[in-house]
Amino acid sequence: MASYYIATTGSDSNTGTQASPWLTLAHAYANSASGDTINVAAGAYTWVSATMASRTIQGAGATTTIFDAGGSSGAAKWSIANMTVNDLTFRNNGGYTGNSPAAFNGYGSTYTPITLNRCQFHDIALNSGYGLITGNSNTNPNTCYFGLTMTACLIYNISVSITGTPPLIHSGGQDGTGGGTGFLSLTACTVYVTDSHITTLYYTWAQSGGSNSGLTAKNSIIYCNNGGTMSLISGEVTTAVLSNTDHVNMTGPFTDNGGNINADPQFIDPTSANFNLRPTSPCIATGTLI
Repeated sequence: MASYYIATTGSDSNTGTQASPWLTLAHAYANSASGDTINVAAGAYTWVSATMASRTIQGAGATTTIFDAGGSSGAAKWSIANMTVNDLTFRNNGGYTGNSPAAFNGYGSTYTPITLNRCQFHDIALNSGYGLITGNSNTNPNTCYFGLTMTACLIYNISVSITGTPPLIHSGGQDGTGGGTGFLSLTACTVYVTDSHITTLYYTWAQSGGSNSGLTAKNSIIYCNNGGTMSLISGEVTTAVLSNTDHVNMTGPFTDNGGNINADPQFIDPTSANFNLRPTSPCIATGTLI
């Protein structure tokens, strides 16, 4: 397994080392192999559509390493499988239309796990019923497996620009004989929803013999602040397990593994994207070591 580097000051005619980085992610992906790591230096990059598998994309930090789709006219999506994405921000995406999510799409005919660590998603429009991130909708769902694991991620300022009520996360169109499987796991994540059209955190689909283990959330804050309520999980599977999680204005049954609360987390200033907690927050010192 090798490591390669890209930077806003790089060139695709370079060698891809830290001292001689490439410029574009597309070039780095095309010149790397399964299991390799692509390191992204701090800076703002144009977020464009890409299809990638079996790589680690490593940013320099979510506050400094940014993929920007360019605003309301931007429509970028990563179709990824067996990928780990760390320490990046994705923003200013006008969203895809049709049967497509706004940010990430799992793909492939077998195992399509996506692992996101310390990533941020904000100022993104949902233009389809498949939400921000969706799983697999391939033509061979018999062995399809979509698993989304998110740790220390932040999601906010997600809007809806279609008529309808899309979920934030969608398990994908895993239908057909044999079905498919899936799950959503949140650990130490903050999800802040202000658009009233988003009515479900996680929508599950597991038809024709498939399965979905549902939602698990630990040490997280899930705050629906859109003037109404939002379901934790809906669809064909409605299994949710919460532990040490603040779930504000969230509905639906869940298994309580202890330490959960339902109270304003007291962010300092979410309108300015300051999600640090006030000293009086009920969330302070209530989680568990991970």
